[in-house]
Amino acid sequence: MADAVKGARNVIPFIDDLDPVAAQVLVEMTYQMGEDGLRKFEKMKAALSQDPPDYETAAAEILDSKMARKQTPERAEGYANRMRSLQNR
Repeated sequence: MADAVKGARNVIPFIDDLDPVAAQVLVEMTYQMGEDGLRKFEKMKAALSQDPPDYETAAAEILDSKMARKQTPERAEGYANRMRSLQNR
């Protein structure tokens, strides 16, 4: 898990500025796909870098992925739901 936290921080250097739920989703995604896998979510990263973070777009980007379509759709849906729940908090 420590490697996943480190990997998520490498890809999303501002992770500690995000809601802890979003940070946990990113760490879990890194654990599942690795740092290189998380790096492919460029639009998600851009949405999260906004002030305030655009969690709705980040959720949509999770669902618009190979992970959601072919690999682990239920897990991707869970990640997206958790991310989406942060919008307008």
